[in-house]
Amino acid sequence: MSPSGRVKRGRASCFRHHGNSPGPESIPQSLQGGQMDTPSFSVKEQVVRALYGRSTSLGLNGKKLEDVPACVSRLPNLRVLSLSHNRLSFLPSELVALQQLTELNLGNNALKEVPAVLGHLEALKKLYLFRNQITVLPPDVIGRLRNLVVLNLNHNQIVRLPPEITSLRKLQRLSLLDNSSVS
Repeated sequence: MSPSGRVKRGRASCFRHHGNSPGPESIPQSLQGGQMDTPSFSVKEQVVRALYGRSTSLGLNGKKLEDVPACVSRLPNLRVLSLSHNRLSFLPSELVALQQLTELNLGNNALKEVPAVLGHLEALKKLYLFRNQITVLPPDVIGRLRNLVVLNLNHNQIVRLPPEITSLRKLQRLSLLDNSSVS
């Protein structure tokens, strides 16, 4: 993000194309409709389907991703994003564009900290960060997630919860199993 609070753009598109980007009519029938978390589809196929189908959910679970595909941030209607069982150690700041996102699953990844971009996703109701390597919950990130109903932090290395956790008035389920002695 720039000092003005605007998001700096990364790559112009997810995937390199020769010539113009394909329109919806050029997407093969096999990529139209159906579920977004189908093992037989590649990451590229799933994201293309989501882009042109105006999907509200996208599942890229268990794809061995080390980076979130750049154009995921170009899915403004996305409400559910599942990126569990990958190798993610960070999230790109461009995800701030996902202002409709209500559920995010980042379980079973390689996150060592709660990504700062999450503090800008204020519509989030369900956040799954289980089985990472998180040690600290940044107060400025957690405190901004006022719509959270579910926060799963199981199987991390969290020692202390910030006082800002008490400002999450809508929080109904906080899971902290198998962390260091949380206080």
